[in-house]
This record gives sequence, structure tokens and C-alpha cells, in this order.
Amino acid sequence: MSDWDDLFRAAEGLNEEESSIPTTKKRNNNHAYSSNDDGDVGGYNYDEACIEQDSNTIDPSTSSYNHRMKKKMKCSEKLHVTDQLPLEKILNSRMDTIEKQIWKSLPLWLFPGSSLRTKKICQGWVHDTSTTNIDEKCQTCGWSMLHHSLRYPSTAKLFGQTSLILFVLVRNIRCCCSCILEQNHVQNNHDTIICIKEYSITALRAVKKLLRIDLQFLTKFHPGEAEILQQKLQNINKSIHSLYQKSKAIVKFSTVKNTFPLQGIFEELVQVMVDCDVAYFRIYYLQNADIMTLPIATYNSFIPHPVTYFGTVNLTWSVDKNCLTEFLIHVKSSFSSSPSQSSSDISAVEKMVNDDKPWSEIMTQLGVMEEDEQSDSMDPMSFLHKNRMMETICIFWKSGWMDSCESWRQLLQTIRRPCDQYDESGKLSEEAFYEKHQTPAPKVLQNWRDSCRDLLCNLYAYATLSKTSYREVASCLKNLNVSNILEMGAGTGYVARQIETMGLDVSAFDIAPTGGSQSGPCSEVLNEYHGSSPPFYKVQQLDCGRITSLLRNTRGEVEKTALLLCYPPPLSSMAEEALKSFIESGGEVVIHIGEFKGLTGSKIFETMISKQFRIEYRSQCLHWGTDAADVTVWKKLTSSERPKASAFLLPCSCCGKKESRKRFRFYRPLVYCSDDCYQLHATDRNVQLSFFMIPSKLISDLNDVDDFDYRPHLEAP
Repeated sequence: MSDWDDLFRAAEGLNEEESSIPTTKKRNNNHAYSSNDDGDVGGYNYDEACIEQDSNTIDPSTSSYNHRMKKKMKCSEKLHVTDQLPLEKILNSRMDTIEKQIWKSLPLWLFPGSSLRTKKICQGWVHDTSTTNIDEKCQTCGWSMLHHSLRYPSTAKLFGQTSLILFVLVRNIRCCCSCILEQNHVQNNHDTIICIKEYSITALRAVKKLLRIDLQFLTKFHPGEAEILQQKLQNINKSIHSLYQKSKAIVKFSTVKNTFPLQGIFEELVQVMVDCDVAYFRIYYLQNADIMTLPIATYNSFIPHPVTYFGTVNLTWSVDKNCLTEFLIHVKSSFSSSPSQSSSDISAVEKMVNDDKPWSEIMTQLGVMEEDEQSDSMDPMSFLHKNRMMETICIFWKSGWMDSCESWRQLLQTIRRPCDQYDESGKLSEEAFYEKHQTPAPKVLQNWRDSCRDLLCNLYAYATLSKTSYREVASCLKNLNVSNILEMGAGTGYVARQIETMGLDVSAFDIAPTGGSQSGPCSEVLNEYHGSSPPFYKVQQLDCGRITSLLRNTRGEVEKTALLLCYPPPLSSMAEEALKSFIESGGEVVIHIGEFKGLTGSKIFETMISKQFRIEYRSQCLHWGTDAADVTVWKKLTSSERPKASAFLLPCSCCGKKESRKRFRFYRPLVYCSDDCYQLHATDRNVQLSFFMIPSKLISDLNDVDDFDYRPHLEAP
């Protein structure tokens, strides 16, 4: 029986045979790792014929590895698939501190291999210390871990660790793209062209290994999962072949003004990274949902959490913190050198250039503060928000794409959208509704943004709040004498858990809890937004219509209870039904996290809350470039207060004193009441656009249309 037969028999729980542990041999006094076939796809000559070749499997050949493996296996001579690392331990570690989740060194089940570019550069990682520090450089080639393949233990094939095999190969492919981008930043010459072609071949070789893995064992208990994952791997294959074909056509880099070196392969390069991230998230989801067999306990190994995967230096990208500083200098210099259109604009630019306070305020609002100590208080979502924005800057700005003619041309093509389509009842069709609220962006940027945010939303929550916002909400609630939170539509319970840490009692409910050990009885209906993602908090099943009966048993605690609605679904009556039941029960305080006149809730809900409540607190959520959510706290009006005007749902981003008439389509959180406010807010707006890779020069060109109501980049919310 082959190793692969053993692998899948083990994954199906059929392999009860005693495992055999391969022997290892000492190479030299340094801690070095020779290359092998277990995920190591680097190290070969630039030759298309090599794509079809596979190196022979050889075991890690170091005394360090030998010692560690013997120590691991000493406790047991026989390993069974049932001897697994408890899933609860993995799930609980999702909320470990950021510092604890970031790897300082490679775990014992991962090994650095040869250069991802070519074995002529490096045939195996060499270092001095007994552990493999993640930020070290190889003594042979001088390159970081990012430029080297990672390998799983050869015994992973025997013990059903399919998830580890998939993870390592997907990581290696993604790193090939990160290395190309990094090489482009360092130099722009003939060597870079060869580098692109060699990394492309490495990625091709790795994807061939991916496609040879049989995933049909997933269908035994979860029909359809194998097809879903296989399709995501096929997407990687398609995008890599496209990148490879484009890379072969590169003869020299363009030196034409307003072009950038990677023009011609940039979109393919980013698409490979997007497809790899999609595959990683799916593998991670299958592990957490207990669909894919967990690795065995003796390895203490599991697919790393997103904080680890994207936040660890040189694991998937360099995590270049200097890039943010360089970007700020670039943005400041671009404002100081650009001509202003009015005296007020000149004053705003001078203040922005000469005063650090406005920059700090904007960076805090955007969630990209420079201070490292801020990461200690970050939750996973706010940390990942900053991390993904930093990588976005490294990819789209540092490569030269943002300031190129190509980005302007693609952005201009996205301005026009189809006319609104209505159904038979006169309502906006579902397709037209989502089209109306879509953020225009070049396809490559749009795909990247979606991969950064949407996949995390499925696993964590749709709202991303800073710790400051959580604290301010808690303080506001305590001032309103609120100590209990009733959340409807809680999803995974991520937000509920964050609020509980602020000293409030939270009861979380959903019509379709995502399931898991922390939930109550699960609904037979699959959660539309989170699937089988394990919860972070106890979420019980409850329909909005039963809020009244639930609160009736609280014995006078209704006045101290606030209703929390976090991203109530659009095109649904859920939000209005929950609010109506809460009001009928005597509830007076509501917390809303989502978009008004946007992608959450309904018009009826917005009318109810604006006419019957007054706003007590408002702040922006952390935005990803495609969303426009705020967090607001509302207090029910007394009968004497009712005749007053309705509260603003979308106050103007400039003056804040009037309801907005227009939304800025390229960055939807920005809304304006008049042309005067739109013009006055130009400097602040351009700074924010820069962080989301929208060139301000393009927007200034669009402002040639004089009528505020007919500018193509503004629309009624």
C-alpha cells in the first residue's frame, strides 16, 4: 500500500496499523535542512521541463529534527487517528493575545526548505540556533524565510494530515508572488525578469502537487465539500498559468512615464495571491468546522489562525512596517506639491502638511496607527484590518500601480453603472440593490479588497470596531444605566464577546446559530452568512418575534437592557421586527452597528429608529474600502420630545449639521449635504482616498462637472 493510500485511509478512520517513523541522518554541525518533496517546491533550474518532474522524497536530515521527532514519539509506539488534538484547544486559541498568536519561530511541524526561486541559489536552509527564528536569514543565500519553501513532515502523508499538506503548498505558492513583489521593490533590471519567470515556474510546480491530492474523502460525511475545495485549487491553477504565460512575454520593463515595472503581469500576480488566500481560508474553515481531519496530537499542529498567517513576519509576506511610514511621507509630499483650487483648500493643505495632529486623527480613524504598543490592545479583527491595509499599501502603492495611468484608466471604467431595475411591485430588484451599493474600483483592487474582508467576515464578524469604540460604547451605555445587552442576529458571537469584555452582560441570539460546543441547540437551517464557523460566544436560537416573551421574564430588567443589532441583513424585515418587539417590551436603548441607507437593515427600521429615538453616540467602524458602517447608540424619546425633527441617519462628513444628500461612491463612508461641504472636505477626503489606493488626481478631474447633483462619482444614498 502506498503512502498516499495510507494517508486517505487514515483520514477516513480506516488505518489502525502501527506507524513507522523514518530515520534521519546528521548533515553537519550547523542546523541545516535539506530539500525534499514534502511541500518543498523550490530549487531547480529555469527549464520548463522541470515543471513535470518531482524530486524523490527524502527525510529531514538534521540532528535537531531527529532529536525532536524521537522526543515526540517516545510517549507512544502506536498512533491512531482518534488520538487528536482537541478541537476546543484550537478554537479557544483564536482569541489569544496578538503577541501570543504571532510566531517568533517556526513550530516543530514545519521545516524551511530550499529557495523558492532556484536551487542554484540555495539548496537548503542553514542557520546557527537550535530553533528556526522566523525573522532570520539563511546563511547560505542571505535571503529571509519568505524566499524559502516550507515543508511538512514526511510522516504527514501517513497520518491523515491532508490539511497540513494543502496549507504548506498554498503558502509556498503565495510566497512566490510576495517574492516577485519584493524583488520589484529592490531592483528593476534583467535579473528581476529572470526572477519573475523562475518564481512562476516554482508556483506551477506546487500547484501540480495540489491538484494531485485526492479530496474525495471529504464527501463521506460532508457531500459537496470536496468539489468546493477542488474548485478553489483549480482557480489557483488557472491564475498561475495565466501569470506564467504573461511572464514569458516580458522582455524588458517599461520606462514610459506613468507606467510601472510590473505592468503586464500585476493583475495576474495579485489574482494568484487572492486565490491562495481563498484556498487558505477554506482549509482553515474546514479544520475549525471539524470537517477536515485534524492533525494528530503528537505534532501539536494545526492550520494557523489568520492573525498568525498574515501577521507573522515572512510567513506569507514581509510585514514591512516601514512601508507605512514611507507611504505617509509620500502622501504628505504629494499634497504639498499639488496646486490648490481655493484659499480654504490652501489653508487645509498647509495644516495637513505642517501639523501632525490631523494625520494622527485620520490614522486613528482608519485604524492604522503607527505605535506598536497599540497592537497589544487589538482584537483579531482590528489587528487584521491594520495588517491587511499595510499589505495593500505594499502591493498597490510600492509597486507603482496606484500612481500609474493603468489604475486611472481602470477606475474611470467603473464609474458608470447600469440603470436601476425594478421588480413587478415597483421595488428595486435584489441584483440592482447590491449593484447600487457596490464600491467602484478596478477589478484587481476589488478582488483584493473582497479577499481581505469578506473571508474574515465569514469566520469572525461583519463589523470591525477598534478597542476605543468598544470602550466608548460601554461608557455610553453605563451612563444610560444599561448593564445588559440583548443581541439579535449575533452570528458567531464575536461582537458579543468583545462587548462582554467591557464589563456588560450579553445574551446573544440568532435564528440560525452557527453551532459548536459554545452554542445552545443548533438550528437545522445553515447560517447564511457564517456557515458552520464555530462561535466565539454562546449564541442561542431565537426568532425576533419571541423577544417580547423573553423580556417578559426579566422582572423589571428591561430598562437596564439594550438591544444590539450588528449588521442586520438587508432586504429583510429582521431589524424592524426586532425593534418593534423590543419597544413593545418596554425597551429604551438600541445599539446599531451597520450602514444606514446602505447594505444593512430596511427603510422601515430606519424610519422607526430616527423618529422614535435620539442618538446618544456615533463613531465610524474600521472600514476596508467597500463598507460604510457606523456604530450608534440610541435612546427612546419621551412623548414630549416626539414632535422634534428626526435624528440624522447620515450626517454630512464635513459639517455634521445636516442630513447628507450625496454619497461618495469611491469611498462610501463619505457623505455630503452640499457642494460647499464637498469642496471644503477635499483635503481630508484625498488623504483617506490615498489609504484605499484611489488616486486623488482622478477625482479632481471628475470635479469638472459643476452641478453637485450630477457628478458621476456622487449618488443619492
